[in-house]
Amino acid sequence: MSALNYYQILGVSSSASDKEIRKAYHRLIKRFHPDHSPACKDAAKITSLLNEAYKVCSNSDSRRAYDHTIGLCSEELRVKKVAILSSGFCMNNIWKKFNPSSAVRCR
Repeated sequence: MSALNYYQILGVSSSASDKEIRKAYHRLIKRFHPDHSPACKDAAKITSLLNEAYKVCSNSDSRRAYDHTIGLCSEELRVKKVAILSSGFCMNNIWKKFNPSSAVRCR
């Protein structure tokens, strides 16, 4: 079972601004709300998916957590990763402290 991508549900990119997310949500809600589309049998399901996606993507804390769970990182985190890796950081140095006999050599 694949996880739902809230950005795809809202039709925006993962780098969309709060304003873009809000605008996409309102446009889609108007289109698929059961009161506005009585002929659409899945309108209630679509509306609940839109509400769920908007609830996560409109709140900065929940959006950050969601991005982390789907593997997206902010530019700030990417920069920190690059800085750590380029500084000669080696997880093996930490591992040696806990289990010196099974340490693996860094490349």
